[in-house]
Amino acid sequence: GAVIGEGGIIKRRKRSTAVIAAEESEVFILSYEKYEYLKKNHPVVAFALLEKFLKVNSIRLDACTERLAHIL
Repeated sequence: GAVIGEGGIIKRRKRSTAVIAAEESEVFILSYEKYEYLKKNHPVVAFALLEKFLKVNSIRLDACTERLAHIL
């Protein structure tokens, strides 16, 4: 599955991404408040989510860097 809007949790801002599913989908919405609850009550789960967010962002950054390298 895809991770979308995770920056809102990390930056404590409203999600800046809108999506339309191309097919029937199951979605999980994680608010900042729910993430904070996980951090306090289930830190292992919160850390696993944070690792996933970081991995997704790292992959996206690598892709952007590669595209920029081709342009420049």
